[in-house]
Amino acid sequence: MYQNKAAFCCTNNRFAIKRRICMDNGTVRLILQDDVLTAVLSGEIDHHTAQGMREEIDFTVNQSKPKKLILSFEHVGFMDSAGIGLIIGRYKLMESLGGELVVSHLSPKMEQIVSLSGVGKLAKIEKGETMGVCEKKMVKKKISENREKDTPQRGREK
Repeated sequence: MYQNKAAFCCTNNRFAIKRRICMDNGTVRLILQDDVLTAVLSGEIDHHTAQGMREEIDFTVNQSKPKKLILSFEHVGFMDSAGIGLIIGRYKLMESLGGELVVSHLSPKMEQIVSLSGVGKLAKIEKGETMGVCEKKMVKKKISENREKDTPQRGREK
C-alpha cells in the first residue's frame, strides 16, 4: 500500500530522523528535531489514507517519545471525519506521553471543520512554520552557493 523511505540529517551533533511515507492518495513526512516531531501531511485524508498515516505517526511517536507533535496540514487538499479522528487519536497519544499536540496550516475550510468538532479545545491551533532547522540550513546553504556562483569576483578580473 505504501513505500517507506528513511534518511538522516545531522544537526547540532544530534541525528534527526526523517521518514517519508508515500501512500496511495496521501503522504506524511515525519521530521524529528530537538524533541519535536513534525508530521507534514499532504494529499487527501479520508478513511483510506488516515490509517496508514496514523500507523506511521504512532510508530515514530512511540519510538522517539517527543515532547511536542506538530500535525501540519499545509499540503492537505481534502479532509473528512477521518482527519478529525487522526487529530483526536494523536492528542490522546501525546497526552498519555505527557506531550503536547499542535495542529498547524489548516485551510479556512478545514479550520472551520476542526472548530466545529471541538478539536480546537484539545490541541493548540497555529499557523506556524513546518520547515525544520536542518531543512532551513540546507536551503540557506543552497541560496548562498548560488549567490557565490552568480556574483563576479572583484579584483580577480584581468
